[in-house]
Formats: sequence, structure tokens, C-alpha cells
Amino acid sequence: MLLPRVITALVGIPITLILVHIGNLPFISFVFTIIILSLYEYAVLMKLGAKPLQNFTLFFFGCLLYTSPSPRDLSTSRMPSSA
Repeated sequence: MLLPRVITALVGIPITLILVHIGNLPFISFVFTIIILSLYEYAVLMKLGAKPLQNFTLFFFGCLLYTSPSPRDLSTSRMPSSA
């Protein structure tokens, strides 16, 4: 059980660091893929009858959505400069 996790870490950490460095579309695609795989795993757990901490999960994802930057935050400021 430990070996797959170690292999995932050895492969996943360098890929994640490279994609964070590159940024933009490759990083967004990577994050989207991770989200889809996580949701799939969650659905499989639910089919098997597992009862994950639903209140905590909703709170956690609510916090993630609240703190995620909007596209407006990434663009340049529209306020005139005082200089």
C-alpha cells in the first residue's frame, strides 16, 4: 500500500513543480485533471457505501472556492495611477 504512494510522490512532485513554474494553461489543465480524478475517487467511495466527512468536505471546498482568485484579480489594475 505504501509503494504506490511513494511512486506517485516521486512522479507527481516534480511534475507539479514544473507545471507551477510554467503556469497558465498547462497548470490550469493539471489542476482541472486532479479535480476530476478526485471527484471520481469520491464517487467510487460513495458507491462502495463509505460515508466521508460530508460537513467537513463541504466546508473545505467552500473555503477553496472563496479563496480562489478570479480572472479579474489576474489582470492589470484598471485604476489610474497617481504618478
